[in-house]
Amino acid sequence: MQFFNSASAQSVWRGYYYFKDNKVLYYEQIDKNIYYGEVLGSENNEYEVTIDISKPKRSTCNCAHAEGTRRICKHKCALYFAVFPEKADEFMRMVEERQEENEKQREKLYVAVKKYVYSLNKQQLRDELLWLVYNSGEWVFEKFVRDNIER
Repeated sequence: MQFFNSASAQSVWRGYYYFKDNKVLYYEQIDKNIYYGEVLGSENNEYEVTIDISKPKRSTCNCAHAEGTRRICKHKCALYFAVFPEKADEFMRMVEERQEENEKQREKLYVAVKKYVYSLNKQQLRDELLWLVYNSGEWVFEKFVRDNIER
């Protein structure tokens, strides 16, 4: 989905939800690769959006985030999804596939970590626990103390 290469993840996600929430009020094709539309913003403002699918950075929107810049805002993303709803489906399939891959990878890592932990003797386990509690960040240390020391 080349159109989104210049967009932040937040803009793509918010644009997706704007599309799903029917915030694209109107659109029309005005040239071979150019579409114009009106998108309802978060505070019920209507934004005028033009997207150029061949050169996304030429796209325009009169919202505060994108006006006068080459940013791909949520309104541009919403219009793109409205014009090409199959790309919205493709986007969600891609997200779900990544989530499944991450879950499988996490399961593999859990098995490897469990195997490692079970291979340690009592002193090694103590050393690892102390290192983890002390070096895993302030909130881990504080939670450990709160849950196990300050009783």
